[in-house]
Amino acid sequence: MTFLGQFREVRPDSNGKEVDVFRMDNTTKSVEMPDMRADVGLGSCNCCDYFFINDNKIFVVEETRLADTIKAIEEQYSYLNDDDKKDCVVKNVRQENYVKVYGSLLVLCRLAAKCKDAAKRMKDKKHDFWLVIDGVDAEETRGVVEYLASYLLDDLRGVLTKKVVGDVEIIPSEILAKKLSANANTS
Repeated sequence: MTFLGQFREVRPDSNGKEVDVFRMDNTTKSVEMPDMRADVGLGSCNCCDYFFINDNKIFVVEETRLADTIKAIEEQYSYLNDDDKKDCVVKNVRQENYVKVYGSLLVLCRLAAKCKDAAKRMKDKKHDFWLVIDGVDAEETRGVVEYLASYLLDDLRGVLTKKVVGDVEIIPSEILAKKLSANANTS
């Protein structure tokens, strides 16, 4: 039987309080934490790292090393000129994150179908997507970030509507704890 607590992970907020988040993507294959994707019958689909719920919203969170991703894409397309390379970077990062958001929503739907507690807590709430990035100081990362937030929001809302997607934010990893303080119900 699936229950929400089996995916619980505790994260500190900026006040030192504990915030309950629920691990979706257990790529570390930790023995203590089951893989939510597999537990709800989806195998190893792409999804975000975790989610948390407050009174009004579900926050779906993906933590990434965007600078490393950009570097890898630029190396893959090294034969292109700078403008075309930048377009490829933005396109690839957008697509990767669309897939993760869609996969996450599918995991959450399956979780709600298998777990009454999750269904009750998630019912009729909008989903905000947070892309938490390391390395925002690098100039090439800042350039991608400028394009990424509005494109992700527009594209996700265009497909999933405003009833499903509330907001999309790109958050530097240094302020994640502060954002958790402002948005999470603490235990």
